[in-house]
Amino acid sequence: MKHLALAIIGLLIAAASSANVECAGKINQIYKTSDMTTLSINLMLPNGTVTTWINLPTNADVAMALMATASGRSVHIYWSASDVTTCSNGWAQNRVLQGFFAIDP
Repeated sequence: MKHLALAIIGLLIAAASSANVECAGKINQIYKTSDMTTLSINLMLPNGTVTTWINLPTNADVAMALMATASGRSVHIYWSASDVTTCSNGWAQNRVLQGFFAIDP
């Protein structure tokens, strides 16, 4: 029984930490309107497709996006939301990021 409980906990942790969709590219545009508290970005994917807008939920996310843009580095967006299935038109405009993103070294 103890092994079964550990296996279930391990599966839950693995499921919570894995992304359903990974989108990689350079930040193409950034904007903010007066009724928004944080920025939104979209990415230019390697194939030339531009993603729909992604609203960044925290000031740390905003700082990372600005740093990536200023340095010209690519980013990876990892969506954990189960209804996001593709990087091209895969979510509604200005959807708040559910997951995380990383700046390439």
